[in-house]
Amino acid sequence: MDSFKLSISSTTKLIQNNDDLDARDKNIMTALMKASSRGHANIVQLLIENHADLNATRSSINQTALMKASFPGHAKLITLQL
Repeated sequence: MDSFKLSISSTTKLIQNNDDLDARDKNIMTALMKASSRGHANIVQLLIENHADLNATRSSINQTALMKASFPGHAKLITLQL
């Protein structure tokens, strides 16, 4: 997960390989958190459809992907996660 690139193809590959969608990178973020914070709605939707954990938190600061989406104001992503 450390080298996870935010793209549809890399996310699809994670899903096809049955990789853990809730694995953490070196910043303790899941793919859903990363995609949410960067405004990638298509990737967020794909991860949600494949049961990424919406309630996973970044333990050091207790942030969820929804919280990550709200800081930069990604309204569409907030709606997807509610």
